[in-house]
Amino acid sequence: MSAVEMAQRHRRDVDQLSMTASGELQSLWRNVDPDNIRDSWAEQVPRAAAVIGSGQLMAARSSESYTRNVLEEQGISPAGPRLNAEGFAGNTFPLGPRVGFPLEVAAMTPAFMALRYIGAGYDVERSLAAGMVNLVTKSQTAIADASRQAEGVTASSAEARVVQVRVVSPGACSRCIILAGRTYRDASFLRHPSCNCTAMPSDEASAAQYTTDPYAHFQGLSQDDQDRKFGKANAQAVRDGADIFQVVNAQREMYTTAGGSLATRAGTTRRGTFGRMEQQAGRTRDRRGAERYGSATRHRMVPEEIYKQAPGDRARQVELLEEYGFILPQGQVPTGAIRGFNDRSLARPSFTYRDGQWVDDAN
Repeated sequence: MSAVEMAQRHRRDVDQLSMTASGELQSLWRNVDPDNIRDSWAEQVPRAAAVIGSGQLMAARSSESYTRNVLEEQGISPAGPRLNAEGFAGNTFPLGPRVGFPLEVAAMTPAFMALRYIGAGYDVERSLAAGMVNLVTKSQTAIADASRQAEGVTASSAEARVVQVRVVSPGACSRCIILAGRTYRDASFLRHPSCNCTAMPSDEASAAQYTTDPYAHFQGLSQDDQDRKFGKANAQAVRDGADIFQVVNAQREMYTTAGGSLATRAGTTRRGTFGRMEQQAGRTRDRRGAERYGSATRHRMVPEEIYKQAPGDRARQVELLEEYGFILPQGQVPTGAIRGFNDRSLARPSFTYRDGQWVDDAN
């Protein structure tokens, strides 16, 4: 089994622990009295905390075993003392400098969530459902965090300087696909809710071999899967030659203009790809108030809006994709066109969509 396959299997193992815990917690939540939500749930909290803590403990043990095995698979010695898995159970792991809470405290939050929903005017059934979702989400997060913390501690004992490689699993979303193979200093890299990425420890010399070409991943999907994961217009933009990073990142800060067009703020400052293009054309303004940088004065249309503006006119569609900084002069560079509109003599496209099929430009 390869190192990447080991990482993906470990992710499935931790997911299974989370699913098992979620099922038990949902059974406990069904004991809540709708007429006395707080007190009736408080009676279940010790059992709920025990369920989550058990999941954390098993995840930590699994993570230690996985980390040691995957390092050895790559010829890296996982030297150091054995992990105290019990130390990773019983508390939450918040991001940043905040202190974690005991599970008994964190497990009360779903009851307060349900009560807030009721206070906001929702019916009891909807409010209890919101509480259950909160409970399951907290459990999944706590177990996944314990797993990542255990991985990081185990990896830190290796003889070599270890980095963490982002490994995506089948079913990954567009946001994860463009980050596959990136390296980080620790296993707690940023993730979106329900992200199925996992961290694979490696040394700096070996990590480069795990870099993933997002265009290769994209072209390996069926057109239906491309449309489903990226959105129909976004997938078509990539097939038409757009930079996959620009397309995906544009979805983060979308808004509707006063005229009803779909636009994005992503990349519109003078440091962004579209913003620099607009600056060269004299269409930017100075920063205002608390803004760090000046930005473009034009709205940046997103691919969905571009295809609406030019239905059936492929030449115009491509022209607009270029105008708004989605199709770049370098083509589709696997590692990203950092300076989108400037020349990079060593850059080359990866795959090009021509005549209804993907062509590997390296061949």
